[in-house]
Amino acid sequence: MKGRHVAALILLLIGIVANLLTPLYNTSKPMLGGLPFFYWSQTLVLFLVTFVYLGFSYIMREDEQPTSTQNKGEQK
Repeated sequence: MKGRHVAALILLLIGIVANLLTPLYNTSKPMLGGLPFFYWSQTLVLFLVTFVYLGFSYIMREDEQPTSTQNKGEQK
């Protein structure tokens, strides 16, 4: 497994584990704008994990792009 794949896997696991840690954020205080902590923390995690998944996609997309040596044989 390449180092980039390990990094991508770690990024993916961060998003999964963040949602599984419910006991850490299953509370109503502190409130923000009238919303209990549980709801606004979930919204915050949603936005943060979006960037984690974008990083994962970026790493995996770079691995799929062919290198210039692979393209030479395909040019006509």
